[in-house]
Amino acid sequence: MKSIEIISLRTTMNLEPQVYTDLYAMCQEVKESSEPYADLYTNADAPGDLAIILLWGGRSRKREKSNLGQRLSAALKRFGLVDHIVWVTTEKGIGTG
Repeated sequence: MKSIEIISLRTTMNLEPQVYTDLYAMCQEVKESSEPYADLYTNADAPGDLAIILLWGGRSRKREKSNLGQRLSAALKRFGLVDHIVWVTTEKGIGTG
């Protein structure tokens, strides 16, 4: 079962460039390890909003938040409001009858 984990941060302040650099470095470390694929996104309309997406493709995972996602979520809480959710594929994918 495929799943994605989305950790998003909403803040009223403009985050310092160092925060983005640190978060991007975390995502790079994840990419280079055996962990899931990870990317860092910023909101095009609200510069203080960002999201880290963890893609757990093809792994058999329970429908729960990963330890990695929980650590990232905890690290972001000092900057603002954090939302941490998991989405899983359904049994019937798009285009199947």
